[in-house]
Amino acid sequence: AMMGLGMGASVPAFLIAVQSAVRRRQMGTATATIQFSRNMGGAIGVSVMGVVLALTLAANLTAVGIDPDSVDTNALLDSESAAEVEISAEAEAALSDAIRSVFVVALVGAAAALAVSTLAPRGSIAQMEADRLADEAAASQMIAGEAIPSEPAVPTEQVASPGAD
Repeated sequence: AMMGLGMGASVPAFLIAVQSAVRRRQMGTATATIQFSRNMGGAIGVSVMGVVLALTLAANLTAVGIDPDSVDTNALLDSESAAEVEISAEAEAALSDAIRSVFVVALVGAAAALAVSTLAPRGSIAQMEADRLADEAAASQMIAGEAIPSEPAVPTEQVASPGAD
């Protein structure tokens, strides 16, 4: 529920920020890229988490002397079946540890996302748009062969060195 609240609040903000940072004619592409990335990230994330859960559970069951193939994992996950089936404390601990491993992987992913988000440009959307337009104008002038006013790299006045006259 907490993740749903967090994602529900952040996804529209990210989408609006991306849409505001591109030209109107690129807005569809930017929106589609955000949606595609979110869908692919979710699919890959669920796959990775499933692999971590399965491998960790199998390793934990083997470590406590239980053959992973003999355990009905659906019985471990289904509350009605779990109530009818006697599940050993070792199997419960193995499942608990496997689920904990999944959350550790999710935490590492969240930390990586936070680190990457620090690379996002800072400033207001209006300032970024003004900077982008100025860069485009400068590029257009360079392509057209027009001179761009700038400070001279070397002073134009010659300073006489002492004793040279």
